[in-house]
Order: sequence, then structure tokens, then C-alpha cells
Amino acid sequence: RLENRESVAAELDEVKPTHVLNAAGVTGRPNVDWCEDNKAATVRANVIGTLNLSDLCSLRGVHCTVFATGCIFEYDEEHPLGGGAEKGFTEEDSANFFASWYDRIVNIPNSMTVLHELLPASLVIAEKKLSGIINFCNPGVISHNEMLDLYIKHIDPTYTYTNFTVDEQAKILKAGRSNNELNCQKLVDAVGGECEINEIHAACEKVFIRMKENLTADGTYPDDLFKRK
Repeated sequence: RLENRESVAAELDEVKPTHVLNAAGVTGRPNVDWCEDNKAATVRANVIGTLNLSDLCSLRGVHCTVFATGCIFEYDEEHPLGGGAEKGFTEEDSANFFASWYDRIVNIPNSMTVLHELLPASLVIAEKKLSGIINFCNPGVISHNEMLDLYIKHIDPTYTYTNFTVDEQAKILKAGRSNNELNCQKLVDAVGGECEINEIHAACEKVFIRMKENLTADGTYPDDLFKRK
């Protein structure tokens, strides 16, 4: 556990890495509302743990990449919904979302990260020893509806869904949810020439194409997929 400083130090001294990529963190079960009721445990892991690792890496001259959340912003007058990347939040912007202690997106267009494309970018970031905040996401925004429509298109044409309003959703949540578009031009400029980073709709379409290919290869699609329903 990252909050156990001595254990982290011992691991670093034993492995002697040149780079560390940290994606550890508490998100809670069944969802991030858990974090609203367990703030001390969340801070211990996500804040103290991250600071421990970053500090120990710094003391050893090890480059450390920390994967964190972009849910510290929400659309406002200067960064409106539909404003495009030029109106998206940059790495220099200060957080403006304080409606919840912890966050999760709702069915409004949001920035998103397709790991299949961006994990290779994280290796380039580490190799170049880039520092500072980098918005780690694909260009553009996509909504939950658009994601489900892609699922229907490529995987299950019989699937249906319904929406409810933000006000209706608020009745079942412990706190509000963050929605925003992040400007990822800094990332694209840094690694775009060495990695494929597609606009989010194209990237997600490829996700479902790969999903269908994988399900077909293991015999799940189409017959077994629908039998399970």
C-alpha cells in the first residue's frame, strides 16, 4: 500500500526502477460514493500514498508519472459545453468543481481516456522524463449515450437504454458529478508524433471493433453473448 512509506521505499530499493508509473488509488465499491463516507481511507491512499511515492522517487532520482482524475472541473462560462478544445480546461487552470468530495461522470459529453491508445503515450512521457501536469485524454468529448450507441452498433443491436435527468440522478447520489472538456494539446504536441491518439469518437469506435473481434475469437460472439441474456 502506498501509504506504507517504509514498504514503498523497500520496494524501490529492491527493484531499482528507472521509471515509475502510478495508477493506484481508491475509487470505492460499488462506486465512488463510497469515498464520500470513507474520506480518511481515501486520503490515506490517494493523497498521502501518492505523495509518499512521489517523494521517495524524487529522493532516488526516479522519474514518476502519476495518473489522476480530471474530475476537478465542470463546464462554466469560460469553458462552455460544446465550446470545443480551444475552450477546454488546460493544465494551467485551477479546479472549479467542488460539489462533491469525490466524482464520477454523468450522461453529458466529457473528456475520456482510451488506454489502448494512451498507455503507449505514457511510456513516451516517461522516457522523455516530461514533468508537470499533462491532460491525459483523447481529443474531443463523448457522452454515455454515444458510447452505448457504439455498443449497439458493433456488439448488441438488441440492447436498449433510457436516460434520466441530472436532477433525477441527484436524488440517488451522495454528491454532484463533474463534467468537463480537457484541452489535451500539450499531450498531442509532446507525443502525438510517436503514438496514435485519435479523436475520442474514432478511438471509441475502434474499442468496440476490437471488442467484437476478441469476443468472436473466444467464441462468445454472437451466440453465447445472447444466450447469457
